[in-house]
Amino acid sequence: MSKLLEPIFKKEELHYCSVPVPDINAHKGADFNFTIEQINGYGQGQTHPSIVYVEGGWNGHEYWMAATPYANAIAVFENPCIYYGDADENGNPPRVFHPINGTANGEYTMVNNPVVKVTSNKDINSDPDLLFDETTRTMYLISRWNTEPYEKVPTYVQKSVDGQSWTPRPTTPILDGDTTFGSAQPSLVKVGDEYRIYASSGGYQYRDDSVQGQGYNAMGITAGSSLDAPFTFKKYCYFGGKRNIDPYHSDVFIDPKTGKFYAIYCASNYNLEAEIQTPRRVYLAESEDGENFHVFARPLLSDYGTGMAYYRPTACVRNSDRTLIVYWSTVAGISKDPADYPNGESDVPVDNRAIGLSYGNFDAILSVLKQDVVRI
Repeated sequence: MSKLLEPIFKKEELHYCSVPVPDINAHKGADFNFTIEQINGYGQGQTHPSIVYVEGGWNGHEYWMAATPYANAIAVFENPCIYYGDADENGNPPRVFHPINGTANGEYTMVNNPVVKVTSNKDINSDPDLLFDETTRTMYLISRWNTEPYEKVPTYVQKSVDGQSWTPRPTTPILDGDTTFGSAQPSLVKVGDEYRIYASSGGYQYRDDSVQGQGYNAMGITAGSSLDAPFTFKKYCYFGGKRNIDPYHSDVFIDPKTGKFYAIYCASNYNLEAEIQTPRRVYLAESEDGENFHVFARPLLSDYGTGMAYYRPTACVRNSDRTLIVYWSTVAGISKDPADYPNGESDVPVDNRAIGLSYGNFDAILSVLKQDVVRI
């Protein structure tokens, strides 16, 4: 494997997680029937994780995750679910997550997974992302909705004060689904008093100093001072350094020590030979201001020659010991036999879409990434 492809996290540093899906009928928010194909295809499979680490804990737990069931790529079941977990006896990030089972309390009426229901067997609710607001001690969830004919995909906000019960999805979206400015694969971040959503867009994109162009995988920023009103477009992000590794299904997080912004995302690397471009790898980009990012050439996760592809990764930094914690999901290449998993079995059998975990010292990882700057 060339240095350009050699990942930071080795095969032995992949850990698969237990993130159980809800009962099939829990997805329903109305009286209708799933199709025979949907019923027969429903199983244990998860995708698109979003992780939040709260130092000292929040409502009894330090780790909170949103994810969507996606067994056999059946879109009607891709509905946001909420889970919580805690470090193991050795202080390692959790591999076992537990589903919420709260009780209704006033406006907080969505109390079991998924916290977004479907009203027909053609609905799709996808791309969840969590934000913990330290100021209000409130957890926020954003997710998207579409249904046939799939013209626009608006993004909505829900909230929780205890993690176990959530407000219903509101009628007014925070983003209306205009892909020109960014609505795909949203990531919610708070910067001072401003809330931002970073999302893929079809708008004008800068890739590096020498290449400018139009690309679906541009990243736009929409922003607002409140999560109770629609956001407005702010600007497109600049991605320099390693070009043609454009952000796709990204998560943006802030290092609590340095205040720097990081985008972690899956991508196809179009600098490589055609036969090895397609499998999605996971890359990291760094920014001082949250608007101008430098892309590191070396991936955090690669396919290890198996054809395995990574989907939406998510990350946070545990500042007490400077641990970079990365949860990721897979598209293909995961065995259905848990005995084949590196580092032991998952507690829940999975199909080929699974959520995994990799972690290491963030400062050491950045040091290696910055040594391997390759410009093409």
